[in-house]
Amino acid sequence: MIKKRVLPIVGCAIMALVLILWVVYCLPKTFLSRVDAADVQCIRVFDSSDGSSFVIDEREDINAIVTRLQKTKMKRGKLSSNYDGFRFSLTFVGQDGEVLETLILNSADTIRKDPFFYETKDAGRGLDTDDEKLPFSELESMKGKYVK
Repeated sequence: MIKKRVLPIVGCAIMALVLILWVVYCLPKTFLSRVDAADVQCIRVFDSSDGSSFVIDEREDINAIVTRLQKTKMKRGKLSSNYDGFRFSLTFVGQDGEVLETLILNSADTIRKDPFFYETKDAGRGLDTDDEKLPFSELESMKGKYVK
């Protein structure tokens, strides 16, 4: 008698848990959502294509990168474990020297933040609106400005 009552309750609880996990997985992710660009002192960048690193410390450039990342809605992709390689590693440093966030940009539409890859919501659909792209090309052009 007890088994007949418990089994539907357990089944419903499992289904509710699966539904909650699926909804959380599908929700768009926005990076740096709790960071104000004014609170970022500098952005440390490492370019793995040639091993160079540089520090972005001009307010206009910091604002442009932070704003672009905050505007870009990302969707969770496949697991990033057992994958090596990336293009840019970005470390956002606060006014008091603490690390606010570290992100890895794999390409113009992909961020790796373990344990997942995140892609722009319209990745692969050929949509080239500036609001849907990561600051990949900006970093490539800023590199010449900051690398000495």
